Amino acid sequence: MADLGLTMQDGLAQVWFVDAKGQLTGGAEAANMCFRYIWWARPFAYLYYIPGIRQIEDRLYRWVADNRYNMPGATDACAIPTKNDKK
Repeated sequence: MADLGLTMQDGLAQVWFVDAKGQLTGGAEAANMCFRYIWWARPFAYLYYIPGIRQIEDRLYRWVADNRYNMPGATDACAIPTKNDKK
């Protein structure tokens, strides 16, 4: 991650997409960028750019990312480390 200019905290905060030019995209937009490479999900990727949908997806993504450790099927790997956690 460091070679992309990302910190460990950046990686824990959200998913990242790196395009062919090396441009970084994070969060809900990054997930939608990935959808462009899945033939059946491609139409959903373009929904993100409809006015209003982007804001809804960004909020929903942030909520899920912040609460991933409480989601059904969550494991210890989903926990978000705190400053008090030992490395």
